[in-house]
Amino acid sequence: ADLASALLVFGLGALYVHLRIVRWPLLPTLGRLTFAALPFIGSLVGLRALGVNWLVAVVVSWSVYAISLRICGIITEDEILWVQQFLEQRNLAKRGMPQ
Repeated sequence: ADLASALLVFGLGALYVHLRIVRWPLLPTLGRLTFAALPFIGSLVGLRALGVNWLVAVVVSWSVYAISLRICGIITEDEILWVQQFLEQRNLAKRGMPQ
């Protein structure tokens, strides 16, 4: 019930934003997200059915989801490069090295 109500609130909020604030291709985006989630769910259920530890199954499944997002074009190459640059800058800052 909690998950269903959270999904309902999310769905209604996304619809409101789409209709009142900014328009974007809503159905294709949701379709790609759903398509990307199918391998995640399949790998999680499959690994658990094989008796793999929860932690390992979740880590592997999230990795599969990230790869699916990239394949579906939801995450672009520019976004990946931005994250890499951000992490490099953060690591340099932690070491106290000039950027």
